Amino acid sequence: MNRSTGVSATLLLLCSCAAPGLAPVAAPDTTPLAFTGLARNPAEGWHSDAGDEGRLTVTDDASAAASGSGVRVDLVDPATLDEGHQSLMRVLYAENVPRQATFSVDLKGDVAGEVLLAAYVWNDNIAQCLAKTSTVVDERWRPGRLAFDVPPDHEHVGLFVYFPRAEKGSIWLRAAQVSAP
Repeated sequence: MNRSTGVSATLLLLCSCAAPGLAPVAAPDTTPLAFTGLARNPAEGWHSDAGDEGRLTVTDDASAAASGSGVRVDLVDPATLDEGHQSLMRVLYAENVPRQATFSVDLKGDVAGEVLLAAYVWNDNIAQCLAKTSTVVDERWRPGRLAFDVPPDHEHVGLFVYFPRAEKGSIWLRAAQVSAP
């Protein structure tokens, strides 16, 4: 994890080179971003370096999936303030994301705090934050919404869900999608 940007080394490596054999995600007006456990890399599905390290677990959760696929994220070994945020990330081909887009996901949790939603593009290996917003997490389902504009001449867009720091517990996510406003 790059502490200055909060962007993982896995994601920087992925975005610095083409991903042969991976088909773009088709997304005219709305693209559901299904939660199906953790992918090996963020171009294949939701990914987490913290999951690779065993610091969080992601489990399919039928109770969270009432309106789309859902997961429970258990923060087993939360990040401290000097370690940055643990996150889930997903990379989409920019050509399949509307130029003006909204990333939305429903969240709830048994931890106190805020979840940060962010969208990035990369200029070489430098992350550029397009937009970020925070959503309060508590025991009720709440919508998280992030509007952003995709600049031209970028191959990928990265979507991040950053979890509260230094807090053990669980956060549920469901109905993630990218759509035109």
